[in-house]
Amino acid sequence: MRIRRLADTLIQRARDLSPHIVLAIGFAAFLLWAYPGYMSTDSVVQLQEARAVKFSDGNPPSMALIWAFLDRIVSGPLLMLLLQGVVFLGGLYALLQRFLSQRAAAWTAVGTTGLALDTGVVEIQAIAHV
Repeated sequence: MRIRRLADTLIQRARDLSPHIVLAIGFAAFLLWAYPGYMSTDSVVQLQEARAVKFSDGNPPSMALIWAFLDRIVSGPLLMLLLQGVVFLGGLYALLQRFLSQRAAAWTAVGTTGLALDTGVVEIQAIAHV
């Protein structure tokens, strides 16, 4: 009986959270899950291009240019991970708001992001140990 009451209380509190709080909690969970990231060969080349400010057609030059800027602020993967996470979660939330209430859009965006990351449908990568 006590567990049921506790579960009901937690569900009600979750329902009462503002959409921005839901998104912040979801983003924090994303960071805990994704940090430090995955380093593919392609990612290494792209970061090397960004650091040398020499771009090839093997990777999108705009991405390397953004990474060059971010890497000068904080060297390594953290800012790229933050940028990609904010753009993905924020963009999904903005899109879902067209069809759902703000609260429902926030919960759906957070849930979809977690599901997509967990199943490997979406791969948000950051370079670790470079």
